[in-house]
Amino acid sequence: MDFTGTAAASFSASHVVEKHPRCGRLHGHRWRVAVTIAAGQDPATGELAGLPELANAVETFCSELDREHLNDMLLGSSPTPAGVALVIRERLAMHILGIESVSVWMDEVGVTIRA
Repeated sequence: MDFTGTAAASFSASHVVEKHPRCGRLHGHRWRVAVTIAAGQDPATGELAGLPELANAVETFCSELDREHLNDMLLGSSPTPAGVALVIRERLAMHILGIESVSVWMDEVGVTIRA
């Protein structure tokens, strides 16, 4: 049987998106990140294999960005939901297997990238 599992966490951070009509000045948002993986069930514990590690990695990523300015934290990437999604996918892909998607919401606006 195939399973998917999702780990999510949130953070508050500021950003400036150059030349954007609403985000072109310094301001902040509440951000939410959700990462979905495909994996099998661990027969010993009944848990989805890799889900505890994923939850820890997503929480760590969000805690590092909490109360920070994304333009300073995401060097080389856009401080937008798409930019955050790409950064977390690249970071987690080094040690989390089976990533299917990464979703990032900034207040009510969100994006999803499929791996």
